[in-house]
Amino acid sequence: MNQQVPDYQAVMLNELSYRKSSNPAYSLRSFARDLGLSPSRLSEILTRKGDLSPEKAGPVAIMLGLRNKEVNLFR
Repeated sequence: MNQQVPDYQAVMLNELSYRKSSNPAYSLRSFARDLGLSPSRLSEILTRKGDLSPEKAGPVAIMLGLRNKEVNLFR
């Protein structure tokens, strides 16, 4: 059975969903603030209209508290 490996957008969407389920007032704007991104840039990344720059990928992965295996998705 072939299991698909999640990409960084999927990891970010899952984290946003988790945070929203834990706090219904949590928004895309809140998530962008927490990641050090503008809301419009985060929206572009999550909808696959843009990519996360290599310069931002590492800091975003760290801010998400990802493990080493997951951090590699951001490279």
